[in-house]
Amino acid sequence: MNEIRHKFAEKKMKSIIFQLPYLSIDTPSAANVWTKNVAQAFAIAGYEVAIQYLSSHRILLETEKNVRYIGLPVFQTILLGLPKLKALIMPVIQNEYLRQSGGKYNLVAPIGGPYFIKNEKKKVSLVKKFGAQYLHPILEHPVVRVRQLEKETLSEYVHNVANLYDYLMPITTYLRDLYQENGRTKPSLLNPIIVDTNAIQVSEINASDKIGKLLYCGNLNHDEEIHILLNSFSLARNAISSLKLTVLGGTSSHKGTCLLLNRYRTICKELGIYDSVDFLGKLPHKKVISHYQNAHAFLLPRPFRLYSQAGFPSKLGEYLATGKPVITTGTGDIPMYLEDGVSAYIVMDDSPEAFAKKTVKAVSHSKAYDIGQMGAKVAKENFSIEATAQRIESFFRGLNAK
Repeated sequence: MNEIRHKFAEKKMKSIIFQLPYLSIDTPSAANVWTKNVAQAFAIAGYEVAIQYLSSHRILLETEKNVRYIGLPVFQTILLGLPKLKALIMPVIQNEYLRQSGGKYNLVAPIGGPYFIKNEKKKVSLVKKFGAQYLHPILEHPVVRVRQLEKETLSEYVHNVANLYDYLMPITTYLRDLYQENGRTKPSLLNPIIVDTNAIQVSEINASDKIGKLLYCGNLNHDEEIHILLNSFSLARNAISSLKLTVLGGTSSHKGTCLLLNRYRTICKELGIYDSVDFLGKLPHKKVISHYQNAHAFLLPRPFRLYSQAGFPSKLGEYLATGKPVITTGTGDIPMYLEDGVSAYIVMDDSPEAFAKKTVKAVSHSKAYDIGQMGAKVAKENFSIEATAQRIESFFRGLNAK
């Protein structure tokens, strides 16, 4: 049987299937958008690609070249209805995923795993079928998903997971190093955010136009980030009264979104910026992109915390791709790709005062749009689907050469 599997793997060396726990079309999560983009990158690199997802009903998807969508409606009710049994259910789902695909794909990439603890010793199970190899995309720090991980057990957990997968695809050097420091010896492909730069039109802007419309897009649950945003905008508006701010984003639930929107609007009243801030809530991704075209500049005030040092915001790549100026804190790997005053405005301090000061500088800077154009160049060369495809092709070619 093993001989048959090896022959199968040799025959289908360039095929991959991504497994999503849930696929939302109207308002896709960052993981959904990332998966869609990385699937396209693998297709460009010459792979046969599929995306499997759980859904309570089969949904129509836009047909994309070289990417097949496989919906498994039977499991979503089980998964959402019995959250305490996820550790038992997920291996069953992974097994069913592979069975449904007929063992056709020799690379399997579960998105969001392994975040399902099997027992109190933090051991994690992984189903392998048909001789497939596993690729683990790591898009955030493990503690973001595995809330029950305490500091003293984090190292044990990561050590257990470190060599569980044949390949890791960490989004930052922080995550790559975290797994290597905990025993990772198998290959890892450092791959930052992935943006469909072709879907975002680089704006042609008159350099003489004044910057007045600022935009922020993000999860409203990021309370500290939103507070930096609103307080810094209030300070910046004291210096330039014509500034306006549009805030896009919500939470995973409509009720949660409404509660937070009411809270943040109250804060805006207290800060005296209520009439200058427009909260639009959670929108379909295409509408989010359309709002990018109306903005003059983008704000990304991430606090210097564990999640932001380990993560890499995909919205940053989208902001840059517009060719408009971006003001961001320099968390994680951001300074590896962007230079302050050259391709973006970078703040190495997450205080509202420091972010406001940089915002005023950017808005008043005569070279702001030139910096925005340099940011678009960085996005295309580092974060585009095409750049990702080149990294993938080079990584696996190097492994084959060895």
